[in-house]
Amino acid sequence: MFSSFWFLKPPSLHKYTQNKINTSSPHIDQVSSLSDITPFLVESRLKKQGYAFIRGAGITNSEKLKLLHPVLFPKSIFDYHQQGGIYHGTRKEVFGVYEFFNVKTRFWNMAVHHDLSYRLVIPSRGCIAHYHKAEEGGNTPLYDNRVLWYDFMNLYYDLMLELSQEGIIYIKNLPDEKNQVKTLLWREADITPWQENYPNMTPSQITSTIEQRGETAQWQDDGTLRVSCHMPAFRVHPITGERFYCNQILSWDARNFWQWPGQPFEKYAFIDRPTHAQIGNGRDLTDEEYLGLLELHNRYAMSTPWENGDIVVWDNIRISHSRDPYKGERRLAISWGD
Repeated sequence: MFSSFWFLKPPSLHKYTQNKINTSSPHIDQVSSLSDITPFLVESRLKKQGYAFIRGAGITNSEKLKLLHPVLFPKSIFDYHQQGGIYHGTRKEVFGVYEFFNVKTRFWNMAVHHDLSYRLVIPSRGCIAHYHKAEEGGNTPLYDNRVLWYDFMNLYYDLMLELSQEGIIYIKNLPDEKNQVKTLLWREADITPWQENYPNMTPSQITSTIEQRGETAQWQDDGTLRVSCHMPAFRVHPITGERFYCNQILSWDARNFWQWPGQPFEKYAFIDRPTHAQIGNGRDLTDEEYLGLLELHNRYAMSTPWENGDIVVWDNIRISHSRDPYKGERRLAISWGD
């Protein structure tokens, strides 16, 4: 379905320079005010290393983050509500950014992903502003896929070729609010009932809306709405023309629900869990592939504990990220743009 053109062409980083750019912790730029975060600082860091990790400006609310939008996203702010691909209808927007205020323990690891790569059009940049760090954990490791390319090819050539040709099917199951047991369990995974995602709409209206976005809607026997879409696993960088492994196959894979205490999702098949991702030909990753890709990313993780007011802006095609488990209150916001 998808072209494998350029599949064998490596990104512009030559192998011998890997260790000069990839380290165990990200480079941090120390500033003293918002005005120190200049277009030159952001652009130069993105060009050289794919991200800018900035400390000291005290970005502690969404209004301050919004003031930085012209510097971080000189072309445009990403329109999350545009058509094409899986849509999270319950995201809350404040001052043009999306806030994530979690006050209960988040015990699971959010696996590696490129933001919004389940959408037809994705933002070329992302930014996290960390208002309040967690009591423990909650780091956001970064991964340079320019560097990872060589191990992708050496260790998983056949899988990479298959992904390049077949793409990825993203699957999201929205429960029926009448099924209280399932609804409560799904909320633990931040998946809400379809009635909350599509308020005041009939099932036929919902199906029509989903299909207009290029997705597939399937109503299950227990009232669950299964939404799926077929997306590329590789994306072409809009500036450099490089073709990067860029997707969310690991973060959407149903194996992530192994992390829940008591294994409450174990009774559900992979495809029936809150989210899942398959290779575009309908094949699940094997356990060996899934765990191997996670381990490979961990080898190249760049991670450091957050401080209150930190921000990181990254090239969303070249750089992927994850999130470590954490305890206690954690407050942050995210913006996307170009």
